[in-house]
Order: sequence, then C-alpha cells, then structure tokens
Amino acid sequence: MMNLSYLKTFVLSLTVLVNVSVFSNTEKKIIDTWNEKIFNMHDPLLYNGFFGDIQKTAAMEVHKDDLIIQLYSSFTKVFQSLEGLTWREEAFLAQSDFVYSMWVSSMRSMYAPDYQTSKHMRKFGRYLTEPNMKKGQFAKISDFQDHLLNEVKPRLIDLSKVLEKLSVKGRKEFIADQYVYRGYIPAEHTPDKKEWFFVEERDRYQKVLPAHFGLLRSQIESYIGMINFFGAYNFNDIHKFVEAIVNKATVNAILKKVLFRDFPSPLAIVDRMEELKKDKYKHLFTLRNGEVSKRLLMSSLKNFSKSINIEFESYKSLVQNVGPGQNYIVDTDQLKVRKSRKIEVYKEKVAIFKAALDKKSYRLKARATRYEFDILPHKLFEISDFKKLLPKEYFEGKEQNRIWKVDKKDAVHPIEEGKVYAWDFNYGKPVKYMDSTFNGFIPKATDKNYLQLIKSLRLSKSTANLIKVLPIH
Repeated sequence: MMNLSYLKTFVLSLTVLVNVSVFSNTEKKIIDTWNEKIFNMHDPLLYNGFFGDIQKTAAMEVHKDDLIIQLYSSFTKVFQSLEGLTWREEAFLAQSDFVYSMWVSSMRSMYAPDYQTSKHMRKFGRYLTEPNMKKGQFAKISDFQDHLLNEVKPRLIDLSKVLEKLSVKGRKEFIADQYVYRGYIPAEHTPDKKEWFFVEERDRYQKVLPAHFGLLRSQIESYIGMINFFGAYNFNDIHKFVEAIVNKATVNAILKKVLFRDFPSPLAIVDRMEELKKDKYKHLFTLRNGEVSKRLLMSSLKNFSKSINIEFESYKSLVQNVGPGQNYIVDTDQLKVRKSRKIEVYKEKVAIFKAALDKKSYRLKARATRYEFDILPHKLFEISDFKKLLPKEYFEGKEQNRIWKVDKKDAVHPIEEGKVYAWDFNYGKPVKYMDSTFNGFIPKATDKNYLQLIKSLRLSKSTANLIKVLPIH
C-alpha cells in the first residue's frame, strides 16, 4: 500500500478537532476539557483513567451521533490495547541476545531527540513503552500475534467504522490542532515559566476534510491487513535462526585471528538461505494454524483491496474538488503533482486487487521494461511455506576475494605495501530459485526468464510494494 507518512502521526495521536461552527456549546466544552487534560498530562499512570472518562462520555445516548467524540473514544481504545507494548515484547525479543541488543539500542535512539516533542507526548511515549505489570509479557512471538489479532485488530475495525462515517461526502470540515501531537507546554510547566512551542503558529490549525478521514481509514485498513497477514504465519523459531547466523559470523571472526588469516569470511546470502533450509526451522514461515491461517490471509487480501480503493477515492476527491491556498492537514498542491500518473497507478492497483479477489490473472504491462505478462496476485495470499520459495543455486565464482593485478602483475597496496585484494561482491547471490513462479504468482516464469519478470514487477509502481513479501534478492 502507498505509505502515507504524512498520516502516520495522525493515526498514532489524538488529533484534536475543534470547530465552533460544527459543535454545539456542550460538545465544544467537552472537547476543550479533553484538550486541556491532554496538554497537562504529567503522569503516564493517569492515561487509563482519562481514557476511561472519554469512553464513558462517548457511551452516553446523547453523544452516540457525535462523531468526533466517538473518534476520541475509538482512538483511546486502540491506545489501551497498546499500553506497555514495547515492554511486553521484551520476553520474546530477549530470546536472541543480538536482537535484544539491537532493540534496546534502537529504543535509545528513538528516545534521544525527545526534546523536540512536548512533555505530554513524552508521557504518552512512556505509556506505550514502560512495564504493564497487570498484563505481563509475551513469552513467544505467537503470543504477540494473538494479542494483535484478538485485542488490537477489533479496536482498529471499530475505529475504521467511525472514520467511514466521518469520510462521508457533504460533511462539514473540521479543524485539527497540531499542538496535540506536535506539542505545546503551558508556562506553569516549564522551567523558565514561559510557554514552549514546537510548531509554527501558522501551521497550528489545519483543515480536515471528509476525504482526509478517508485517507486515514485507508491506512487503518492497511494496518488491519498487515495484522492478518502477520498473524497467519509461524515466527516462533526466528530467534534461533538469527542466533545461528550471528554465531557463524562470530566464529568466522575468531578463526581469522586463530588461523592468522588476512581476511575474515563475511557471510553472504547463500549462508543465510542455506541455514534457513535446515530441518530445525521446518515450522518457521509456515502457516501456524491451518484453515484459520488461510482465512486470515483471505481477510488480509480483502483489507488491502479495501484500503487501496478507499485511498483512490479519497485522493480523487481531494485533487478534483479542493482548491489551492488552503491550510489543509494534507497539502493538496503536493497531491496534484503528476496527478495523471498517480491516477494511472491507482487504477492499476485497484485492478490488480480486484483480480486477486476474483482469483483471476492480471495482464501487467511494465512501462519501464516494456515487458507484458500475466500475474496471479491471489497466489501471494496462498503461500503455505515461504521456505519453498528460497534460492536453490548461487553465484559462486572461484573465491570470495582475489589478488588484484595490473598488467598481469600483482598490484602493490598504496598504504600497506602488500598485495591488493578485491572482494567478489557477486559471490553467494541467488541465480535460481526453488520455485521460479513463486507459488504460481508469475505462472510463465522459468529459471531463464524470471529475473526479467521480477525486474519488471519491481520497476512498476503498481507492483513494487506488492512483491516485497517474496524472499527475492
């Protein structure tokens, strides 16, 4: 799916919507109260109580049709399913020392520039990352998958339903207050007793149209599809595979010193792929729950298809009906750049997913390579074991590195005065795959022509993201 990065922050935050022309005085008073509490949130432990209050208000009969109040409530339910998620993942991440170390390092890198965000957003970050002792940790990745499927997904589905109502054409526009996400700290909470700002004043309030809610709904449907797809496969032994590769690299480094070698033996693609074929990983990347997994994959396909259709309709609404010069949450002028080409790609994506839902072939005309061939996109959602799609032959060469020669003589190193060695960077790359059709996705592919067809798919904007699921180089 198209990566709408400009909407990710919209998804992950409670974007405040305050427009006097839309709300009654009672509704505005409720929204203003919630805004004030968000700005002054000083303790992550207070979030659940605050979220509970929002949900109780939304549950009142008098507010059942107040969509912004319902939007707040839906977001808070999603957030509660993510409480302490970073810590809850720790148990299965710690099964691999390498993965665990990289995870801690990445989290520290994320925390380092926290001075760029306001205090209430840092507290919210703690709500998502710090220990949640009531819920405990996920012992295995499958526990994490079950949580996404059983706790997070239903709340995303409810959120999508609210966004569907908000995206109906003809509804009035709303105003988004960027202080809620980008940040604002009242003077009473700053060391110098001055207000702290994190966004330009002219960018604080931005218009949100029904089509913008449509774009957000498209992204939510894509997330639901990802959860379904991820939840269909077995990843429980991934830590064993990672540790095996790390250990092999470590042994190679030790052997360099013990055997006085000039160079280490760096790992190539062939090392990773052949390790993965060992019997101890026979369950890895397979369907983890038979028929249930198959249904999840079909649901995933439907989610992705729905996502691209909603995104296309929202995009058309914005570029055709919205004029320039307005302070919208998504810059319409940017959306209109190469509009005809974008519409062309959207149409092709929609057609590809329709073919997938109908279990029919799609005739791809790759403009970049001038190739034309059939694909069966639904086959990407019927893969039972990804290891059956791994490489079977590799580029070998005579050796990983060789002595460099000039005029048939050994070249002299300009610094160390020894021999010059040149790595063969092609060494170990795949040249043939166990299934060149990739589960029938490219039915006419063979060992001889698959590379040209894969190249065509990668260079076509309508399929470039679609094939990222395949284990191809």
